[in-house]
Amino acid sequence: MAHMKTDKAGAAQALALARLLIRAEVPIRLRLLLPAADNLPSGASIAAALFLAPFAAGARRWLHFDFESWSAPATALRPEGANVVGLRATYAMMRRLYA
Repeated sequence: MAHMKTDKAGAAQALALARLLIRAEVPIRLRLLLPAADNLPSGASIAAALFLAPFAAGARRWLHFDFESWSAPATALRPEGANVVGLRATYAMMRRLYA
């Protein structure tokens, strides 16, 4: 939870992934939900897949992604902070699976 200050980056990465898939004309039915809520750690807390299951009712297959990509510490090749490693890997996987 130490890096959750970049949690909004997850929503931005999901939006970017949707845009990439649409522009590449990947033949999938895409439903993008970007909920905005407090992200507080507790014993009742990040059960998103269970919450989202009813939205995918009737779907044969569905995926839930929770992007939180953080690079630390900084190196000569990249700064410390949010990155798009998860986005790039997911996009590549989906292109291979569906294109």
